Amino acid sequence: MELIPGRKIFDERSELNKPLNGLLALVTIAVTLAVVVAFFVVFDGWFTGATLVSTAIVVMVGQLMVGMMIAARAKLKARWGDRAFSVAFRWLAIPGLTFIGAAVAHFAWIEGARVVPREIALIPAAYLLVSGIVLWWRAVTTFGIDNLSLLYVYFPSESRLVQSNVYSVLRHPVYSAVLRIIFSIVLWNDGSAFALFAGCVAPLALWLWLRWAEEPELIERFGEGYREYRRRVPAFFNFDPRTWGTLWRFLIMGK
Repeated sequence: MELIPGRKIFDERSELNKPLNGLLALVTIAVTLAVVVAFFVVFDGWFTGATLVSTAIVVMVGQLMVGMMIAARAKLKARWGDRAFSVAFRWLAIPGLTFIGAAVAHFAWIEGARVVPREIALIPAAYLLVSGIVLWWRAVTTFGIDNLSLLYVYFPSESRLVQSNVYSVLRHPVYSAVLRIIFSIVLWNDGSAFALFAGCVAPLALWLWLRWAEEPELIERFGEGYREYRRRVPAFFNFDPRTWGTLWRFLIMGK
C-alpha cells in the first residue's frame, strides 16, 4: 500500500521519475526561490507596508501560473498530447507552487507594531498550526498526489474517486490547512495590523482562485451536482458545531 496514494501514476504522468527530469525540477525550484527571495529583499524596504504588497504580488503570480495548467490545458494537449501534463506540471505548477510556498513563509516577515500580544496569540496560534499541519497531511495521504496535482484535469477518464466524510464539512481540506498555517504564522510571528489584514485577505485570494480556475473545471467535470454541493458545504472553514466531530475524526483517524 502506498504511503501517499496516486504516487505511481503521478510519477509516470509527470515524468519526474526520470533522473534528469527530477534534477530539472529541483533546479527549477531553486532558481524560482532565489528569484522570489531577491524580489522580497529589494521590494520590502521601499515603503511602509511593502511586505504586504510583495506577498500579494508573489501569491498572484503563483496562482496565475498554476491556474494556467487548467486554463491552457486544451492548447497544451493539442501540442504535447499525453505529455501535456508533464510539461504543464514542470513549467507551470512547480514554479507556481514555489511562488505560493515562499509567499506563505513570507507572512512571518510582514512588518508593523504588534497589536495582538503573544500571550493572547499563543493558544489560537498553536491550535491553528497543529490542526493545519495534521489536516494537510491527512488530506495528502487520503486524496493522493494524483488528485491534488490536477492530474485528472488532463486525464479525466483515469480519475480516481475518493470518498471521505471530511468532504461533507469542507470542500477543500488542503486549502483550509494552508489558511490555518497562515493564520498561525500571522498571530505568532507578526500580530501586526498589516499581518492581520493580510491574513484576512488570504481566504479571499483562495476564493478568487477557486472561482477563476479550479471550480469551473470541477463543474465541467461533475455537472450541476457540484454546484449544489458548493452551495451546501463551505470551502475552508465550517463554523457549525455539529460538523466539528466529523472534522476531528478525520484529523485523528483519517476517516
